Amino acid sequence: ALKELAPSTYYRYKRMLETRITPYFGHYKLNKIKPTDIMRFYDLLEDDTQIVRRKNNNGKKTRKPLSQKTILEHHRLLSAMLHKAVYWQLIVSNPAERVQPPKARKPKRKSYDDEQTKILLENLELLPSEDTKYKVAIILTVFTGVRLGELMGLEWQDIDLKTGIVSINRSSQYLADKGVFTKTPKTESSIREIAIPEFILSLLEEYK
Repeated sequence: ALKELAPSTYYRYKRMLETRITPYFGHYKLNKIKPTDIMRFYDLLEDDTQIVRRKNNNGKKTRKPLSQKTILEHHRLLSAMLHKAVYWQLIVSNPAERVQPPKARKPKRKSYDDEQTKILLENLELLPSEDTKYKVAIILTVFTGVRLGELMGLEWQDIDLKTGIVSINRSSQYLADKGVFTKTPKTESSIREIAIPEFILSLLEEYK
């Protein structure tokens, strides 16, 4: 069932299984897992840490606590697995349904205000001609709001230089085990068309 997921989600869930869920629950008999066992597992996750590479620390690896969002993802995966076990009649009920799932606060995303965006665009004009691709990438992102994967998935056939319409219909991603690959966007509503200003068309024509 995991392989029905998007590749990035599949590899994230696979890692969660290998590093935490299986080591903790691997010795349990399926019908012996109780809500209290799951609650104890979440308590351990709150004390767990993960290795991260911090950009502002010369690329050195450090450790930080798991976020509530990551713990909630463990809950969702574990609950889905136990739900499938109920469907297959391996157990009578899903013990995860009797556990209060961890609460995850939605992080406040940082974004440039008008003044910061103005400064960014002004500084892009100072880039040398060999860096035009970066200028194009940043300006397209600012004026279309595309996700990084959607930007990287753009091909010339997706850009109509006559009408000024950019079609978003694929996303490019990278996974260490898989390399670079393309997939459909995150949701159906992500497949869309975006109109871009005339000056961006001129920049795209120059870049092409």
